[in-house]
Amino acid sequence: MTINDLLQKGGEILKHDSQTPDLDSEILLSFVLERDRAYLYTHREEPVKEKLKQKYYSLLERRKNGEPIAYITNTKEFYSLDFYVDKNVLIPRPETEDLVDLAFEEIQRLVKNVKSRAGSVRIVDVGTGSGCIGVTLIHKIIESGLNGKTGFDFYLIDISGKVLNVAKKNYIKLISDVKNVKVNFVKTDLLKGFKNKFDIIASNPPYIPSGKIDFLDRAVKDFEPRVALNGGRGGLVTIKRLINEAVKRLMPEGRFLFELLEEHPETVKLYLEENFPKYKVEFKKDSFGEWRFAVVSR
Repeated sequence: MTINDLLQKGGEILKHDSQTPDLDSEILLSFVLERDRAYLYTHREEPVKEKLKQKYYSLLERRKNGEPIAYITNTKEFYSLDFYVDKNVLIPRPETEDLVDLAFEEIQRLVKNVKSRAGSVRIVDVGTGSGCIGVTLIHKIIESGLNGKTGFDFYLIDISGKVLNVAKKNYIKLISDVKNVKVNFVKTDLLKGFKNKFDIIASNPPYIPSGKIDFLDRAVKDFEPRVALNGGRGGLVTIKRLINEAVKRLMPEGRFLFELLEEHPETVKLYLEENFPKYKVEFKKDSFGEWRFAVVSR
């Protein structure tokens, strides 16, 4: 069978189980052949070896059963970087790229005022998962040259050692120049055990209400780690715990940013104002127009 034959067959197999059957079949065949998708278009009549064909069919079956493409290929693009992912970590979402942008804006402001402060800029990614927030921020800092102006201390935190191994793998894979950037991987629950304070606290905590987990898409509820999804009653249990700890660990001129559900801002605003009375509390929309982020700053 040729590449074209397999693509048509793949789209047919997945048409009732995927919203993007043709795209999925292209990604999976590219993965099997170790070629980019453009190669498939320019070599449509190229025959495919039987061993590779059988591997392709086995991956199609996994996708047909609901498994996300990212777990099948162990890859998810985030902020134009190819992150390694497995079933230990949440698959990075495009809206979280907006959280990275918000955090980076705050980092730039801090660096502008670096002469009025002592020491490195201290940044923590709480519940780092794949490391998509922390590692991408490190990449942006190096790419922009900000690490030439001041030092940075990064802390990528997660409660799971297996999860931290994924974050470490992505750091090693995606970051090369680490001049003036110190990176620490810490196994702990939220910010427990820390005595020092941070300039930036960023997090994408679990925020799906417990009662809504079983109504999520099959690819999410059956394959992604529930500990990274389940925000407890109302989706606010972990968020409130995070706020309680951030109060003690945020520098006076620091910034605290986190992701939440669109229905959360009204309740979260009251809780933040109660705990951060001297700070400004704002909510920002993501690129899809939904209220997605809380930002606490002076």
